[in-house]
Amino acid sequence: MTEPVAVLFRRYRTHATALLLACAVPASGPAVAAPEVAPDFTVQLLSGGAVPASALKGKVIVLNFWASWCAPCKRELADLDASFVRHGPSHLAMFAINAEHPPDQRRLAQQAVRMTIPVATSITGGYRPRNNAVPTTFVIDAAGKLVLTKAGAWKPGEVDALIDALLTPSSASDTTR
Repeated sequence: MTEPVAVLFRRYRTHATALLLACAVPASGPAVAAPEVAPDFTVQLLSGGAVPASALKGKVIVLNFWASWCAPCKRELADLDASFVRHGPSHLAMFAINAEHPPDQRRLAQQAVRMTIPVATSITGGYRPRNNAVPTTFVIDAAGKLVLTKAGAWKPGEVDALIDALLTPSSASDTTR
């Protein structure tokens, strides 16, 4: 496979989930056989509200752990935010979850004003940065399946390709070369 990931996603949208699973960093163990039902969660927002997973049914969900001292996290947040703005909140939910404990409220507030993605201070449900790595991202498809766990930063364009693939309905014409 010498083609960029974005090209592969556009060409083989119906196979995107299988490709993602083959490239995913699983929560534990060396391989993931099939998407699993995503654990339930509630995100505590910096603004003081809470968002339960049940309020997001039918949406693609991106949970991104970051830290204010992490330069790759900040670059990735800008890319994630642009993707969120591009795709809109009607079919996509994204949360920037601060992984610092205790969180620096001043830095969180500074980052939050730069983004459209809601900033969260915590999450329930067992979601944590993998191997203490930030950024760590979890992607849940519209059917509620955990399709990707990624420890480390996205390359430019990767997150858009993934979200495009998950939001674009499959059709017979997509499977032809």
